[in-house]
Amino acid sequence: MINQINIITDATHAVEGYDNVSVTDVQHITNGYVQHITCNILDQVDFSGRNQLFVELLRKLCPKGEIVVKFFNLSLLPNKILSGDITGQKFSDMLPSLQSCWSETDFTQLVSQLKGYAITKLFHDMTYTVVTIQKT
Repeated sequence: MINQINIITDATHAVEGYDNVSVTDVQHITNGYVQHITCNILDQVDFSGRNQLFVELLRKLCPKGEIVVKFFNLSLLPNKILSGDITGQKFSDMLPSLQSCWSETDFTQLVSQLKGYAITKLFHDMTYTVVTIQKT
């Protein structure tokens, strides 16, 4: 059993106290073997790879295990632009780090297709959504 893993694309995303696992090494983890997964790098993976990585990470969870994902939520962007929280310059600064994104609809459709998982927490942080999902 693995206690906690943090998914990374490169060493700059490593978190002390976690087993830091590259997206390319996720496939080598036994399904049903991880208690807690943190994944803050989904936006750095292309769209088709993003969905595959997300589903693969869910498979790695043990019963009652949980995953916390943070992703750029396209649905939150219009309100932040209209309110002036995000300017053209701020958005331009974000673009180089984004390879893909989900809208609220993209995410909820993907999760609704999965059986045996439940969203236990969800909150918005500016243009990001942070979600905790537990394997039931």
